Amino acid sequence: MDVRFFDVRQVRESQIRQWSQWLTLEERQRMARYDAPLPHLCARGLAREMLAQVLHLAPEEICFTYGGQGKPLVEGAYFNLSHSGALVLCAVSTHPVGVDVEQLRPVMPHLARRFGTDDPTVFFQHWTETEARLKCCGASVGAWRRFTQPIEGLTVTQLAAPAGYAAAVCEQQD
Repeated sequence: MDVRFFDVRQVRESQIRQWSQWLTLEERQRMARYDAPLPHLCARGLAREMLAQVLHLAPEEICFTYGGQGKPLVEGAYFNLSHSGALVLCAVSTHPVGVDVEQLRPVMPHLARRFGTDDPTVFFQHWTETEARLKCCGASVGAWRRFTQPIEGLTVTQLAAPAGYAAAVCEQQD
């Protein structure tokens, strides 16, 4: 499994131009609706670069489809994307995979009660693990309660995220 972080503040103009050229018309239309399209562009650009190595294709040849919950898919490999604040996270695997990255911030009281902590570091470690499980399984956010605890056949790992962030990856085992 290949897992990479990318700081959107470090993106070069040449990368923006190149990654923009790789977008399909549908992706361009989707990004035009976002208030902050740069993290989305960086996530898809990074994913295409990583997938190109695994699939032995040029990045611009990689075409995403979308699962029932909007999870991006590509034939021949598994991957997942997440972004929060200035950070993008992408994982590519030979097995179903899910990732989540969250910028640490104050925890809303109703969520602190549900997860039993208002400490941002502890809360977002638990949150990213839950979200990574959800995304690995292709489940909707509405099903989050079923994914707060370990699930047989899924391996969740906390990642060494940059300061101020928590991140996790979940991979389905054989």
